[in-house]
Amino acid sequence: MKAKIRDTADALVGAVVGTLERPKRLVLGRFIDGQLRIVGSTHELRPAHQVEVGALLVTADEHPWPPSSPSHGHPGTDADRAGGAAITVEVVADQALAAGRWRHTTRFVRTRLDM
Repeated sequence: MKAKIRDTADALVGAVVGTLERPKRLVLGRFIDGQLRIVGSTHELRPAHQVEVGALLVTADEHPWPPSSPSHGHPGTDADRAGGAAITVEVVADQALAAGRWRHTTRFVRTRLDM
């Protein structure tokens, strides 16, 4: 018998694959040892979630991540940096980690406007 363990986790949206108005996927970050690091990305967002998150994103003039953030899980695809107020999202992630990053894409649950 194989049992997969999944938990919800909060992460910051640092970049998107697609446009800021209709993001297809979110590139996620968390603070590790005091530094904001890319830790994974989401599966492709549903259209309703694209609209929900897209309404909160703005272009980043200054950003702690590199100008071209790699889109986790899709080598050769760059992601547009998101900025403005830090947007926190809740995702479902399995517990498989590699070097502090989720080994598999996560599933978007909701935006966390309370954080």
